[in-house]
Formats: sequence, C-alpha cells, structure tokens
Amino acid sequence: MTNFLRMLLVSSLWGVIACRQSTPSVPLVHPSGGTKTNDKSVRSLPPAGMVRVSGQKIQEDANTFHWKWTIIGDRQWRNSKGDRRLLGSKGGMFSVILTNSYLLNDTDQIAGTNGYTYEVTITSSASGKGKTDLDYAYSLQNINSKGVIIKSSGGLERNVKRIAANRAVQVLLSEEKTLSLPLDIPVLEIAGQEAGGKRYHETFRIKAAK
Repeated sequence: MTNFLRMLLVSSLWGVIACRQSTPSVPLVHPSGGTKTNDKSVRSLPPAGMVRVSGQKIQEDANTFHWKWTIIGDRQWRNSKGDRRLLGSKGGMFSVILTNSYLLNDTDQIAGTNGYTYEVTITSSASGKGKTDLDYAYSLQNINSKGVIIKSSGGLERNVKRIAANRAVQVLLSEEKTLSLPLDIPVLEIAGQEAGGKRYHETFRIKAAK
C-alpha cells in the first residue's frame, strides 16, 4: 500500500470517529444563552440538579381558564406520561410525569429534550337549575419540535353550584421558580362545593425525575 493510500485511509477513519462523537442529543437551552417560547422569553439553563418552571396566563374569564407552564431542566428526559388518580374524599390528581433522564453532556444519548410546555384549560358551562359543569383539557408539548406528546380532556365536576371558571380555579405556581429535582409540584387546583354540599378538590401537577 502506498503512503498516499495509508494517509487517505487513516484520514477517513478519523472522520468517521469524529462524526460519531459529534452527534449527541442537542439541548433546547444552552448555558450561554436563552431560548424563546411562542410569546415569552425563557432564561438559560438552571443550576445543576434543578429545573426552572414559569407560569403564564393565556385566558381567564367566566367560561375559560387557560394557563401554560414552561419547564426547562438541567438534563433531558426521554419519556413522559399523563396520570390521573382519584384520592377518595381528598379529590383527584392529574399529573404529567417526565422520566428516564440523562445529563446534557452525555454524548452516548440521542433522544429526549430538556424543554417542555404544559397547558391546562378549565371550562365552565351552565347545566341548568343554577348548576355548572366543569371540564378540563391538558397537553404536554416538546418546545423544540412543537409536537404534542400528551393530550387529555374530559369531564371534571358535574352539577356543582353555579361558579365561573375563573372563580373555580386557583393558580399555585404563577411566577418563575427554580426547583430541586426530583420535582413534584402542584401548579393549579380546583376546589368548591357540589350542589348537594359535598366538597370537591382537584390538583394538576408536574413531576420530573432526577
């Protein structure tokens, strides 16, 4: 083999190795800068072992209560799921859960993202005789691809005492907060009284693995 062919072969091998090492999953937010959601800037990465969550009002009136939370982690999560649990007399709990995490500088990983938006909409509609039906819809979206990962909707409470949507709901996380991982935090709750006098209570939560 000539010296020229040897040099060409070595150069090609190093090119393949370099390409393989330079294809890690790219984080949504880089330490040196920020990113931007549809209409609100998000600051750069949170400190190690933490996640940044910020709330944003989309709509609040008698019929519709719609909020969005932006989630930025110091790491990426491969998997996500929605979960609803009934807690007996304590009401119910709706959660979006981010799992299977890895650090942003782990070049052996190629899937996942560190940025999501979580939206919750509560609607109120008259059901007759001074009563109200409350319905919910929520979604989890990958900021990077704008693709909806989780989507759920349905009836929340039926025939409750007449109440407007913006009076039935309380936001528990409205300002930006930097929180430790693992994360389990309520961001919104619905509380009131059924027509028969029984109390109801529902919470919407964000959970993220460390």
